[in-house]
Amino acid sequence: MKHLLLFVGCLAALTAALRHKSRHVPHTVTLALRRQSLLRAPPGQFAAVQLLRGAGLVTLEEQRHTYFGPLQIGGQELNVVFDTGSANLVVPSSECESSGCKGGAHHRFNANASTSGFFVSDDGKRKDHVTARHFSVTYASAKASGVAFQDRICVDSQQGGSGVCATGTKFLLAEWESDDFADLAFDGILGLAPDGRLSAGQGFSLLDELVRQGQLSQRMFALYLSASGDETGQLTFGGYDEQRAGQGLTWLEVVAGGGNWEVLLQSISVKVGETDKASHLCSRGRCTAVIDSGCPQIAVPKGVAAELARQLGFVGTKLECTHPKLALPNIGFMLGGRNFELSPVDYVEVSPTNPESCQLRFSELSSDAAGAQTFVLGHPFLQRHYSVYDQDGLRVGLAPIAEPASSDLGPAAAAMARMLAGASDV
Repeated sequence: MKHLLLFVGCLAALTAALRHKSRHVPHTVTLALRRQSLLRAPPGQFAAVQLLRGAGLVTLEEQRHTYFGPLQIGGQELNVVFDTGSANLVVPSSECESSGCKGGAHHRFNANASTSGFFVSDDGKRKDHVTARHFSVTYASAKASGVAFQDRICVDSQQGGSGVCATGTKFLLAEWESDDFADLAFDGILGLAPDGRLSAGQGFSLLDELVRQGQLSQRMFALYLSASGDETGQLTFGGYDEQRAGQGLTWLEVVAGGGNWEVLLQSISVKVGETDKASHLCSRGRCTAVIDSGCPQIAVPKGVAAELARQLGFVGTKLECTHPKLALPNIGFMLGGRNFELSPVDYVEVSPTNPESCQLRFSELSSDAAGAQTFVLGHPFLQRHYSVYDQDGLRVGLAPIAEPASSDLGPAAAAMARMLAGASDV
């Protein structure tokens, strides 16, 4: 019998913070993740979808539960994570000598090779390196520090289109990164959180600049993460894909003042048979949930993971690892009056080398990472739900994605699995 294991915490979660050393014609781009001009619609209705010929697809890779892809900065291409849990673009400098910057096969940005960029001060004025704004960004499990730089940034197309570009977009050019970055497959992080306390200030949001410069008609993007390796995911800038939201979007108001995509979480339930039983994990007061594409797990308040595992009945038996749907219940998250479910296939991670070893895709937030009742809904949730982020309306839209048929066991296979599991326990 295998015991409960939990993943390490998210890299870019709602705990991201800023530290300062100084004073302080519309397009749509769809990004294809390995693994359209849009009209804004009122709550509960679809936006019209039109694929523009000048847009196109950018292929992203998936490695170690991270989705990342190319971003052009000053004519140089780097791979970045598109992260709804942070608010700034952070890329390593070619001058950075820390192990975090130089680890793996990282690409680094050469400021001297850019003809369109320059260092900037707090008030956005052109400066040299010494007098420019210096600051740092702290994530849940990593930190980077450096200098403010601004340049032309493009979400580019690999199919002959020009993509969309914004000039004068600011970012942190990291001159030091903690060791946590060394083993990561991507170069930088592009934060997509809304305006608020996580942002380094005006001009640091690529989405804002794309709209301000007329490249997009609205501050909206949508994320589809496929749970199947046979299908790609998509990140759409400027609107969302009506077909992806085929089961209907539920619009959720974002909690004001947080600076992240945080919504009210009414309850959590565990499905036993055909009955949803309240988990009572939100019984002590109001719960909230942060929708975070940079988090590969479901992050829960401190002390909750073990209790949730107990309510699920997870003990790591062979049956739970090889056929989790036969032994474990669904989990429901009540958001906006709608129950968004995860099946055991979504929240159980089976070892790729040992099918009898598995763990829950939960992690615990540190005691000071968030409020006592804040949850972070990462990849297990987003792989099962299409998500739309409306920064102008400060709302998030969610629609369930059908579970892949390959994850279902037929009656004969299910009976055989039960028989084999029973025999192995004798």
